[in-house]
Amino acid sequence: MNEGVDGSSGDRWGELFGDLEGEFEAELARDTDVEIADRVRYELGQVSLLERFRASGGSVVQLGVRGQPALGGRLADVGADWVSVTDTAGLVMIAVRGIVWVEGLRQVGAAVAAPTWAVADLRRSLRDLAQARGEVRLGLDDGSAVHGTLSGVFADHVDVACHPPGRPPRTRAVTARRSVPLSAVVTVRQLT
Repeated sequence: MNEGVDGSSGDRWGELFGDLEGEFEAELARDTDVEIADRVRYELGQVSLLERFRASGGSVVQLGVRGQPALGGRLADVGADWVSVTDTAGLVMIAVRGIVWVEGLRQVGAAVAAPTWAVADLRRSLRDLAQARGEVRLGLDDGSAVHGTLSGVFADHVDVACHPPGRPPRTRAVTARRSVPLSAVVTVRQLT
């Protein structure tokens, strides 16, 4: 097609190609937005509850715990399979498998980087408590509790020298020696 003296034919082709280019760029932008949204949903789907706890360090949280009353306090620490909160009565460790709901976690926008250091699991933390010979209250998933001093931490259970609160675990004060499966322990309150 020949361009007229006034150049009108060339202007129409320029407008047409401009419109097509604009539509292409708009479609490309929509595709990019959809891809970004899909990627964000995927990344959020990879964030574990423990990673959310790590991202929420220091936050005030409320926790529903299987077989135990709800707990609330400031998030103090996060291990490989437990979290701890500090409340008015002190420090409480909670096995993540015993948590049934959480309030107060920070929102995360993408995957939270996992720590590069070794994180202690519940058994390791219980060994530290046993070595310190402090009093503990083990909250169990059936709603009961065992009070005393940890006397041994094994592959799948702990031994507890049961004694009245505030009394040292001397032979006369020990009322029972209980072996408790770790799978039943949902909270560990450090009393001393």
